[in-house]
Amino acid sequence: MSWTKTNQILQTSANFGIILGLVLVGLQIKDTNRIATAEFLSKSFDQKISGLDLIVGDNLGASWARAANNPAELTDTDLVTISAYLQRLWYQTIREENIAALGNEGSEFTGTATVWAERILSVEPAYRWWTAQQEGLLVVNFELRDEINAHLVKLKEKNSERQSDVIEAMRNGPLYPESVSDQF
Repeated sequence: MSWTKTNQILQTSANFGIILGLVLVGLQIKDTNRIATAEFLSKSFDQKISGLDLIVGDNLGASWARAANNPAELTDTDLVTISAYLQRLWYQTIREENIAALGNEGSEFTGTATVWAERILSVEPAYRWWTAQQEGLLVVNFELRDEINAHLVKLKEKNSERQSDVIEAMRNGPLYPESVSDQF
């Protein structure tokens, strides 16, 4: 093999190495950009969440208990606390969804619509807040809002089917077998 041939092979290999290096640098820049975007999104939502945390304070437990057990006893302070808490949850949900959409590991964004529909909005003042915010705060992420609304419709249908089953069962006699109802 001549020096010319060897020199050509070495130059070609070096050029492939340079191209491969540039591709790796491009991937590194793309990954760094994704991480920086996630940090920016997280920090912008963290500011909103921190402000709402100040409003919620230590009152949430008592306010949420009153909302769940006896909504008629809610005070204005309770309503403000619950509203701030729900806004905080909404911003936190959107932040997590955006970070997960960027493909960042460690972000667990699963079943959010179900959690909102079945757990959070099951308390009557929370549901009223949700209804009032349909064209307000919830427009920030209308896809998630619509998904949660679809879950709420399914829950309503499921509950109304159960309710009609109970009414039908009551028309046909006792709800429990005689061996159970005899004990009461």
